[in-house]
Amino acid sequence: MGALLRRRGNGAQILDDLCDGLGAYWYLDPTGGIVARRYTVNLLAPVATIVGDDIVRDQISLSETLRPWKSLTLRWGRNYSPLSAPIAGDVEANQPTEAARLRRDWSDSSSTQSLPEYRMPRRSRSTRRLPTRPTPISSAGT
Repeated sequence: MGALLRRRGNGAQILDDLCDGLGAYWYLDPTGGIVARRYTVNLLAPVATIVGDDIVRDQISLSETLRPWKSLTLRWGRNYSPLSAPIAGDVEANQPTEAARLRRDWSDSSSTQSLPEYRMPRRSRSTRRLPTRPTPISSAGT
């Protein structure tokens, strides 16, 4: 493993930077040795379970409805050191997709969807609407 250190620091700061990038932590064991471990998360354990008896009738209601997305662009796969110099001729000639990936900062995935049947729900009657015309302000005594 190699690391590009952008700032000076002591050994603890360097280990902190390395572990932060890997999703890990480190500590000194009783003999003074360095132990580094990755954080683990049990993704299969349920966070909460709600059953029908937990919900009192009419206590949960929809607070608002947002429009669904028509288009979405997701940036992923950041390249922290994109190449600006020419890439080796073999890669440039035989693998142009790989050469382009090595030059860009991010990979993008985009998607669109049409929503011809979607209509926003009507507002409830309890929602107060603003007046359509401004109310004139009377100036007495001027």
